[in-house]
Amino acid sequence: MTEVLDSIFSSDSVVVLDGIVVPTGRERLNAQTIVDNIRDALSTNYNGLDSRLKGYTKHEAAVLKQAEAAQDGDLDSLKYLHDRMMGRPVQSTLNIGVTTDLKNFLASLENPEAPIVTEAEVIDQNAGVFDE
Repeated sequence: MTEVLDSIFSSDSVVVLDGIVVPTGRERLNAQTIVDNIRDALSTNYNGLDSRLKGYTKHEAAVLKQAEAAQDGDLDSLKYLHDRMMGRPVQSTLNIGVTTDLKNFLASLENPEAPIVTEAEVIDQNAGVFDE
């Protein structure tokens, strides 16, 4: 047992077992740790080339640069800022629920005389739902 323990050497990303290097990968970070690291990095002072942004945090400087790009006609920047401030518009979808059980569904397949609702009829039944 002692020989096995003596033959294992561990570091952050590899284990050497009997002379064979086995990669173990880096420790995985959870989502909250990543968010905290980004927040900490962006809260430090701006030290870039633009002297107008001295005294701002990196986050504030980035937002100001994005706003300037939007002001200069960059539509992607404008859309990005608008989505961040106002929230993305909700995509409207029409969900049509059909409630039945397997027994009734199979029975309807056995009866060719039963009326079948087509997609066009469903759309016609809901015409004007979103009209104002």
